[in-house]
Amino acid sequence: SPGVEYAVLLSAHAVPCHQNWLAALLAPMENNPQIMGVYGKQIPHPEHVRGPIMRNLGQDIYPWCYGENAYQTNDKIFFSNVNAAIRRSWWEKIPFDESLPFCEDWAWCKRIQQNNGSIAYEPSAAVIHSHLETVYSYFKRFKKHARAERLLSVGKHDRSGRMLLKDIYDGVKTYLRQCRKERKILGRHFDRWITRLDEDMARVATIKSKA
Repeated sequence: SPGVEYAVLLSAHAVPCHQNWLAALLAPMENNPQIMGVYGKQIPHPEHVRGPIMRNLGQDIYPWCYGENAYQTNDKIFFSNVNAAIRRSWWEKIPFDESLPFCEDWAWCKRIQQNNGSIAYEPSAAVIHSHLETVYSYFKRFKKHARAERLLSVGKHDRSGRMLLKDIYDGVKTYLRQCRKERKILGRHFDRWITRLDEDMARVATIKSKA
């Protein structure tokens, strides 16, 4: 519609934590015309944290991605469209790449920064959001991350995305080992999954070294 300045993105199962969520999400763009997108904090569902996968994600990965400090950046490749707002003028110029299998929000963030735009993170714009992960569903999620990372590997702004992927990779291996130890599951699948994780990370590292 004419006159609409921002596009707001909120996953169907993400629940804002307070009534001022939207104002907090839009504030960085309203205060700085160089900011083209803002993403907000995500907090895991309490019932999901009871499971071993989300419990460890809540302790390790969530604080890395969704910390307590707001920031603005033009060189950190991370963005989440689960809870975000985008300046409409740039959304029309640079839409999400729907051909990607995963991480289309990371790709959008990268292209914005390559076009001299900035991204902001606003922790006060928080939502409750997580998935009730099984070991296998998390394994498949990592595979999609790795495939998307290979597709996004060319360019100068890859270090932070590569670091996050390495954290996810280390986390998956840790959680698989923990689940096998605590619950005696996975059986013959464990060694095969660990091998495939190592192969994926090796391919990502090879592409990075050539970039």
